[in-house]
Amino acid sequence: VITKMSMYLHVDQGSWKDTEACTVKYSISIPKIVIYWEPGIWTFRKGVDRGHGCSVSLRSQDVLTKGCIDDTLSIIVEIQLLHEARPRFWTPRTNFNRERLKAFKNEIMADVTFLVGSKNTHSDNGNGNGKTNDNEGSSKDEAARQKQSYQEEIKANSTILLLAAPFMKDLLESGMSDSASQTIASYSPFKSKRTSSNVIPLPNVNPSHFRFILRFIYADDTSFIDNQVSQTHLQEILKTANQFGCWRLKLVIEHRLIQNHLVYGNCVEMLLFAHVHYCAMLKEAAIKMVCQYWSSLLHRSNFLQLCQCTDLLKEIHEYSTGETMKDTKEDEFSKMSVGELYEWLEHDDDVYLECDMSRPMLLSLIRATMEAREKKFEQIT
Repeated sequence: VITKMSMYLHVDQGSWKDTEACTVKYSISIPKIVIYWEPGIWTFRKGVDRGHGCSVSLRSQDVLTKGCIDDTLSIIVEIQLLHEARPRFWTPRTNFNRERLKAFKNEIMADVTFLVGSKNTHSDNGNGNGKTNDNEGSSKDEAARQKQSYQEEIKANSTILLLAAPFMKDLLESGMSDSASQTIASYSPFKSKRTSSNVIPLPNVNPSHFRFILRFIYADDTSFIDNQVSQTHLQEILKTANQFGCWRLKLVIEHRLIQNHLVYGNCVEMLLFAHVHYCAMLKEAAIKMVCQYWSSLLHRSNFLQLCQCTDLLKEIHEYSTGETMKDTKEDEFSKMSVGELYEWLEHDDDVYLECDMSRPMLLSLIRATMEAREKKFEQIT
């Protein structure tokens, strides 16, 4: 009977830590039956590599009669250590967004101050205690929060704001001195340091919501809109994002509203909100749900408010009859939803979006991009 025998050398116990490595040259032999393996040079990493070895076919009878002495099989393993286990060093994280968020929190190179909120008006900072922290977005429901007047100074770096959010340009230039405004585009950290003496008042803005926007601009941070945030709070943040042209955050919040809050009971309310605040993705999802439950929604109290909006009724009718998806050009994009169109553009490196768009605008941009690409390809060929 032919038997296949395998032998492996592997790291099991030891004082060295996971991912540490050592390099060895080793051989395995059974002298009694003249079996000799030399797998070569191998590097072993604890916690990563299971082991190295080889296998050979031999007769079972030879192993039992010649290889064993008193029912014991003797195997000789010779190991030559070439490189000892390397000590494990700390590896710095390469999360650029995390570093930018730390820069915002610590006001590093801040050269502009936003004076947000007003002591003469009541505003809710998102956590009900008049202070801001990094978890305001996940606090309890809006109705349970206390409203109190407060004002907060929020400092930021104008260069970062302009690079990540060009829509902030008008706001920055309106509140900064002429000399500071002239140096925005050419500012270098190696030049003389500017002070944060440029103050921009925003008396009618919720301080915590504005801080959320800056955190998103700095580092794409959305931790403040986790799954515990109420529908009302999300809508309030969306309105602030819309006010300052932060359209990417607006799209993220639209997605959260669709995913976590859009239901039969509030689809009319959501549709009206999306219509007023130009939320194309949320609006499309709400219209779809309204059409699905149209007959049962006729008796709801807020249906009368919907009936007073003729533009919305027309869009609902077009969607229910399939006219919304009808297009002058039939192609692969004709049947895509607003979200799917955004997804296509997001993965195209040749397209730079400067604002959120309606479905017709998205279709027009995609087709123009495709046509330009085809013309370029024809010129090359």
